[in-house]
Amino acid sequence: MRRANAKVASGNLRLVRILTAEDVEFVFPGTGAFAQHSTTRAELLDWLLRRIALAPDLTITDVVVSGTPWSMRIAMSFVEKIGEDYSIEGLERVVVRGLRVRSIRVYMDTEVVAAWESRHPEVGAVSEIAAR
Repeated sequence: MRRANAKVASGNLRLVRILTAEDVEFVFPGTGAFAQHSTTRAELLDWLLRRIALAPDLTITDVVVSGTPWSMRIAMSFVEKIGEDYSIEGLERVVVRGLRVRSIRVYMDTEVVAAWESRHPEVGAVSEIAAR
């Protein structure tokens, strides 16, 4: 999981394309520039490209896996840092069915994210530029 996340963070989305279902559900909570509830691989890939543009430093602190490759649940706790004034702990829950990722939900303190975005209005602009 750590190696896969490192590849994604570097912009290599090949594994995401291979392992996610076309109708993967993705939820990143909140109301800010990165809040999203989507139901397609294309929307997930667009979101990842926008997020990667911010060059976050993501450290996975723990991984828990339950089930078989055909019906698996994965939980990853992480610490994400961007620049000097943003650091947040979160949890990502991944559901795998039939060897494909079917659902990804990110849980983090949305107030911390909103406060950071309000201090950095350019985040919305980076998000829009990366989406093009």
